[in-house]
Amino acid sequence: MSLSVNGKPVDWDGTAMEQLRLRVMEAYEAQSPIGGEIAGILYGRASNTRWRILAWRELPREDPSRPAVPLPPGELAVAKGMVSDWMSDLDLRTLKPIGWFRSRTRGMAALSPEDGEACEAIFGKKGALALILRPSTQRPVAAALIHYRPGPPQSAPDPAGPDRAASNRGVQFELMAPELEKLDIQVPPATVASDTVPTASSPHVPLVPPSTGAARSRWMVIRSAVPRVAAFLAAVAAVAGATFLALDRPVRLAVDYTDARSVTVSWNPSVGFLSGATGVELRINGIDYELPLDRLRSGRHEFPRPQGDLRVGFRLRGEYASAQRGTVTVVVPPAKKSDSSKNN
Repeated sequence: MSLSVNGKPVDWDGTAMEQLRLRVMEAYEAQSPIGGEIAGILYGRASNTRWRILAWRELPREDPSRPAVPLPPGELAVAKGMVSDWMSDLDLRTLKPIGWFRSRTRGMAALSPEDGEACEAIFGKKGALALILRPSTQRPVAAALIHYRPGPPQSAPDPAGPDRAASNRGVQFELMAPELEKLDIQVPPATVASDTVPTASSPHVPLVPPSTGAARSRWMVIRSAVPRVAAFLAAVAAVAGATFLALDRPVRLAVDYTDARSVTVSWNPSVGFLSGATGVELRINGIDYELPLDRLRSGRHEFPRPQGDLRVGFRLRGEYASAQRGTVTVVVPPAKKSDSSKNN
């Protein structure tokens, strides 16, 4: 259902509103003969063009037998906490406080001066959306929606003009029990309704099963988070891959004949860093040499220059590093014959 308050549409979820109607009637019938009253905070979404009521939370009462307003100091402090610290409720993290509600068992569904003071005490000078509910056993629950904004002091002229008093009645409507089918709707202490708000021209409140609305809301939160999680994992994989390529890329061997008596074989010192290498095994022309980790990180090994060709095998030691290997072969050309041999 959708109404317009001060030219601004107000929508609500049918499940949330029906649960609130049932809770209002339950409190009303529990305290005879006058009836009990409740109050609480409305949660949803608010913009410059629309209000959407999607959930509500009831304010714990110190004395259920007295009227809901005025709020005693203890209840007022709890109500302010429900407005300032609602993110601790996992089901409300996608919503925000947009107003408050109270049921009235005396008089009509309209915003009294005491209601306005309570609204201002909870939400401050910015005001909020107020929902006043009047239960009855003889007719549907009467309701009124008011966009309450604190006005100027009584001694100052009211710029809103003579219609100010009439606006306290807000937009009047009725909340009726569903007539199409009987749904097993329970009244939980806290319920988040579906984000999909049905609209209709009828004053009857359409309903969907509460479990469906809650599950749909949670699924929408999960679905909206999937792209962000995927992007985060992709970024982590990219960084990890770049780090691996920089620190643990394949073995690169090089041979340097430094002089006539020695040869130096060198490799990239960072090889095996991520795979946990504990050392290296070198095989030089069939002879094995085992080098510890510090020699691996030095990146070089010098040995006497062999006669003829050179074949070097390189293999890392370690449970996960042993698959990293490398080989290099140097073929020495045969020595040229001397000029004397040529003359002979």
